[in-house]
Amino acid sequence: MTAVPGGEAPTPSAVFSAAPPRAGAWLGGAMQGWGPIDPSRVPVAAARPARRGVRPAPVAQVRIGDPTSEGSLPRGIVRRYLRRNHARFEYCYHRALLGTPTLAGDLTFTFVIDSFGRVGTVEESGLGGDLAQCARAVLEWIEFPAPLDGRAVRARFTLGMAQPAGGPPPPRRRPAARGRAAVPT
Repeated sequence: MTAVPGGEAPTPSAVFSAAPPRAGAWLGGAMQGWGPIDPSRVPVAAARPARRGVRPAPVAQVRIGDPTSEGSLPRGIVRRYLRRNHARFEYCYHRALLGTPTLAGDLTFTFVIDSFGRVGTVEESGLGGDLAQCARAVLEWIEFPAPLDGRAVRARFTLGMAQPAGGPPPPRRRPAARGRAAVPT
């Protein structure tokens, strides 16, 4: 232990036998963040109810169909690995919707899982363009478990893409500048 100016260094037993500080004592000294919530101190904005008539925008949906597999890899495993990447397939669809707001339909993939669990040959049918390329890249990125017998597995599944119930959302308008009409974006 080092010497303390103006006094002796505390002994190790004195340091470890001292009572610990109160919980929260170092958080500003006034026990901030601990204890019951005082309703009078809750900000007004947090207690305000949601505005009436404002609904969240409907979201386009991507559904992963039930896969089929021919080989020693059970289709439940294939389904699990496809569903783990559902958000990536959704991203592809939402990105494609930016260019074609009315895009909807099915995209069917037939692919081969090699003996190491990597996706090899991929064939797609249905919707095409950037959506098919993006979804194909997602599928090729997935690493499945190796088939049980070490032989390649052929699998097939369908991505169903659908618009929200009300169709594509209307175009957003920028707020009008003073003395001008609103301009669609």
